[in-house]
Parts: sequence; structure tokens; C-alpha cells
Amino acid sequence: MDVIELLDKLGLKTVGAGAYADIADWRGWYEGKTAFHEYRVYNGAQSIGQTRKSLRMAKKICEDKANLLINEKVDISTENAGFLNGVLDKNNFRVFGNRMIELAFALGTAAFVEYLEAGEIKIQYIPASQIFPLSWDSSSITECAFGSEIVRRGERITYINVHKKMPGGTYAISNYFFDEKGGAVIEPDIAEYWETGSEIPYFQIFSPNIINNANLNSPLGISVFANSIDVFEGIDLVYDSLCNEFKLGKKRIFVKDQMLKMNIESNGVMKPLFDPNDTVFYALPGENADDDKPIIESNMDLRIEEHVSALQSMLGMLSEKTGFGRKYFLIFSSAGASGTATEVVTKNSELRIHNTKLCFVLQDAIKFKVILYCVFCILNCSKVLVKY
Repeated sequence: MDVIELLDKLGLKTVGAGAYADIADWRGWYEGKTAFHEYRVYNGAQSIGQTRKSLRMAKKICEDKANLLINEKVDISTENAGFLNGVLDKNNFRVFGNRMIELAFALGTAAFVEYLEAGEIKIQYIPASQIFPLSWDSSSITECAFGSEIVRRGERITYINVHKKMPGGTYAISNYFFDEKGGAVIEPDIAEYWETGSEIPYFQIFSPNIINNANLNSPLGISVFANSIDVFEGIDLVYDSLCNEFKLGKKRIFVKDQMLKMNIESNGVMKPLFDPNDTVFYALPGENADDDKPIIESNMDLRIEEHVSALQSMLGMLSEKTGFGRKYFLIFSSAGASGTATEVVTKNSELRIHNTKLCFVLQDAIKFKVILYCVFCILNCSKVLVKY
């Protein structure tokens, strides 16, 4: 049973399955292989399966955006900086946080979830496909479930972690485990129910600060490249065609088959006139070959400039549509994304505006995280500042 069915079994409603179909589509482009990249060509005799090459620009876009948000210049300041930095360092936040932000840009949403283990604060990084909102308003998701597959004693178990508000406004956390048939499983080492006593949720949702026009009623976010799929297709068409130019334009030497016959040397050893492993030669049947031209050389003209020009135009279009500014992705140029993340943003006004917009939601997520740490340790921390 999938998580949506199990939540329904628990009496909990979440968003429709269509939202997760969108996430699966975005994931395909992020991974670089989709149905678009598999096609067939009829060669006059039969239909041959082909795989289209991909530049995987979706991955590149998400990597660069994550690096602009969590990089060497980001400074998180608080009255208890030592404690905070210790928690972040133990959880390798700058590495795994960066990776999770990259996935948020790719899949539209990500979450940080905190829990205590042996008295230490741990952070889980949850991708969109494992986030199931239960309650939300126009500004945020207020109650949420997180579902994932784990392995216990050699069996696949679906684990559902539910964060809900109690009548008094504080949060309670419930843990559920199900086997492959949907039957309840008991995990003795994990509490089934815990009242946190906190009005602050032990999770923070991060989504790109753009409207989800794929589903205006969904509390989940949208991939930063969701509205650029057609451009991806154009880029991969041109890139695949460019690669085919070299494959189809490879030099060929057509020779009469008699030229490929064996030659008997003086020592009696027979050797072919041409190396049979040399693919540049192509044997023509004797009756079809021109007797006056036993060897015919074929050199194809390569349309490199046309392909590069088309590819650059499409990359410029993609760069502009995804908030980087038209000249961010430049072929054979050092004028693009060179320098530190801060220098790149400073030089590019369009990127600076877009990056500032994205920083707002990440800063809010980190602020809640710092406040939550203070709840854990009964600390008083009123000032939290995230600098970029």
C-alpha cells in the first residue's frame, strides 16, 4: 500500500495523487532521462529504438541555485551561536542542507525534521515525494505527515511520522509502521506517541518562492524548472543532433571488395591489404564499384556553428526563464557563472533579484529551526539573523 492509502486508513487526508505525479515528472528531468529521450526511427525496413542524449540542464540549474543559497558566505547568527553551530556541524548541515535545498528546487518542496536521539538533536532531510501535508493555510503547512520506506529485520516497512496540533495549540508526534500488506507493525525502540508541549512544529517546509501554477490549490511547491520543460526538450534535441553530426559525418573510405582480399607475403604469411578492425573502410561489392575508382573517399561537412548557435539561444532562453538572467549559461565563455557565489550574484542584477526572493523562504525555515533548538534546550534566544 502507498502512503496516501495508509494515511486514509488512519483517517488522515492529504493532497491528491496528481501532485505526486507532477513530482515524478520533475524527478525524471532532474535525473536526465524521460520518455522524451526514448524514441524510434524507421530506417526503411524496420523501426529502430534510439536514446536521445541529454545535457541534464535541470540538474545544473538546481545545483547552482542551491549553491547560491547555502555557500561559503552564508552566516547564521544568534545569541547562542556556539550551541547552534555545534548542532549544525554535528548534522553536517552545510552539506546535507545544500543537497536538500537542491532537491527542493528540483521537486518543488523539501522539509527539515528535528528529533531527539540519545539526548542529541538530529535533523532529517525529507524530499517532496515523502511529504504529505495534512493542514495548511495560505502561508504555510501547519500539520504534516512524512512517509518513507525502511528495512527492519530484512522486511520492507513503511514508516509514517505524523505531526498534528492538539486542542491547546501544541504539537503531538505519532509514529506508525506498516508491513507490505498494510498491517500495523510495532517498533519497540520508537515511541508511538509524543506530546512535545511546543507550539512550534518540529518540521520546517521549504519551497521555491514562486507560485505553483501546476496546481494552484496545492500547498506543495513547484519545481523551478517546471515551466521550462519545452526548453529542455529543445536543448536536448539540438545537443543530440550535434552529437549525431560527428557520428553520421564520420569519414568513410569506400573500396572495392577485391582491395580487401588477402595478400601473400614473401614468407608465405597471408595478411589483409587493410586492417579489418579499421572502421573507416567500407567494402563495396565488385559489381557495384566503379572500376576506374577502386578507392573513393567521403568527407561529410559538419554543421557545428549552426548547432552551437542554436544551443546558445536555447540556453539563454532557459537561463532567463529560471531566474539566472539571459547570459548566465554561456558556451565557450568565461563571462558566465565565474567567481564566488557572491560575486556571480553581484554582477547579475536579474539573478540578484531572483536570489533575494528565494532567500526569504529559506531564512524563515532556518529561523524556526533556531527557535526550535532553543525549545529543546530551554534557552532564551530572541534574535536570529541569516546573512547572505
